Amino acid sequence: MRLIVTEKNNSAKKIADILGNGGATSDRTFRVPYYKWTDAEGGEHMTIGLKGHVLGPAFPEGYSNWQKTDLHDLIDAELIKEPTDKNVVKAIKKVAKEADELVIATDFDREGELIGLEALEEMLDANPELGDREGTADGSLEIKRARYSALTKEEIERAFADLDTLSYPLANAGAARQDIDLLWGATLTRA
Repeated sequence: MRLIVTEKNNSAKKIADILGNGGATSDRTFRVPYYKWTDAEGGEHMTIGLKGHVLGPAFPEGYSNWQKTDLHDLIDAELIKEPTDKNVVKAIKKVAKEADELVIATDFDREGELIGLEALEEMLDANPELGDREGTADGSLEIKRARYSALTKEEIERAFADLDTLSYPLANAGAARQDIDLLWGATLTRA
């Protein structure tokens, strides 16, 4: 099955309507909607929408009281990643177990790239047989990236006809910005 992961539910539904020619069915897992259809060649497809970021940076337990934490310790803290919505994480892990092809179809920007990487890492964690960030050596799993700037029929069809790969440098830039926002925001608030 080809699993398409979008940033929001409305994108998942719209892509399913377009690529499924109006024949997609809907269901839910862990209260997260998804859409399924079969194409003319008999291939199964599913779209599932996230709710923005899958993971967010957080301070480890020892930093919960910023008033008592030295500013130098706060700015140098090793951040951890925590789920932003546990149901979304459970849902993407569950549907990943059925996938043999992954398409990241999050927004076409730095944040979208990072959200796609967060989802990808959770899905690969749930099903290690799928491979790693780059796919599998034998080519049994394909991890692709759909890049579109509008949810129109023409734009979606073009994006899925010309799939790309995830940009790890762009995703990592988004992660660095996110970490810096938390570290400096907490430190300056504390100061």
